[in-house]
Amino acid sequence: MFDNLIVNDIFAEKNTPAIIIYLYLFGPKTRTEVYNNVSSNARMPKKIDKLIAARILTDSPGKTLKRPVVALTEMGMQYAHMLCEMEKMAGGNLTRFKWLGVKKTLEEFGYVKTGKATPPDQS
Repeated sequence: MFDNLIVNDIFAEKNTPAIIIYLYLFGPKTRTEVYNNVSSNARMPKKIDKLIAARILTDSPGKTLKRPVVALTEMGMQYAHMLCEMEKMAGGNLTRFKWLGVKKTLEEFGYVKTGKATPPDQS
């Protein structure tokens, strides 16, 4: 009965919501950045291609032609907003998720020591 739902097809792949939320919180990124921060699963390129085909993501030139970036389309932004709202309703903490992503990036560039940094409190 529900086999033909388009959203079933879009969200059938694991990590699809995480890809969308990651790009929503951190902006356009290279595929490599998405793989490094969401999942290194061998199917990630296919998942991103599927989101592009569904018009949720777009591929555009980055700083160099060899490093294109993926970004949310207008429809993708709407999906992401709804996913973030659902995460909050479920009791999730997107502030913590974003903080951990920023911390990881800073650590990769050597700006902070790896340790037990705690995210800002979300009240």
